[in-house]
Amino acid sequence: MALKEVIRPRWQAALAAALCARQSLGNSIFLATLCAGETCNDASHPLIDYDEDEERCVCRAHPCWDDNGRVHSCKDKPDFSYLSFRYTDEKDLVCECSSIPQYSSVHIAHDLCSGHMCDKPDFPVLDFDAEQQQCLCRAHPCWNDNGLRHSCDKPDFPILRYRKDKDYGTERDVCECQISMEKTTDLPVMGSSAPGADPNEADFLDEDDEAVDDEDEF
Repeated sequence: MALKEVIRPRWQAALAAALCARQSLGNSIFLATLCAGETCNDASHPLIDYDEDEERCVCRAHPCWDDNGRVHSCKDKPDFSYLSFRYTDEKDLVCECSSIPQYSSVHIAHDLCSGHMCDKPDFPVLDFDAEQQQCLCRAHPCWNDNGLRHSCDKPDFPILRYRKDKDYGTERDVCECQISMEKTTDLPVMGSSAPGADPNEADFLDEDDEAVDDEDEF
């Protein structure tokens, strides 16, 4: 099975959340490459993203924290407790509760791939292929990190995040566990801030990781 799958211009199927339980939606290799060496560790702006108008990477608040003044939450839905978002063909924001932790990009979901969804368990990550200039569904990059499959079975840090770091100009892959996307009352509602390099970042590796057999499919 390939690591990516080209998607049709429009998806009509609903997201197969029950089939993807305990997996993680995210992250874009396109965005990680675009924003290599930068990270977002502020809980008020947890999403690394790209701002087309400013032509730079930014740390963004979750778009569902201010949906025309409404703050979405999934705390009261134990079976679908993870806040997720997507955009319609008309670029309207859709906020949903999912059984799958999600770490997405407004730049990918709104600017480049509005109207697209990825509903297959093996390819849950919406991404953009700059060379082919098309949207695609991809396996999570951290499911095969040099033969290691990462996971984040942690209540406070349930989201598996992939990014690229830079060591003296050389890029390296980083897999780590991210906080939940539920907004707390002491956080500002919206806006963006500048991302920065994390000099104290260590490779993520703990008891939730498992070796990947070369014959496994992703």
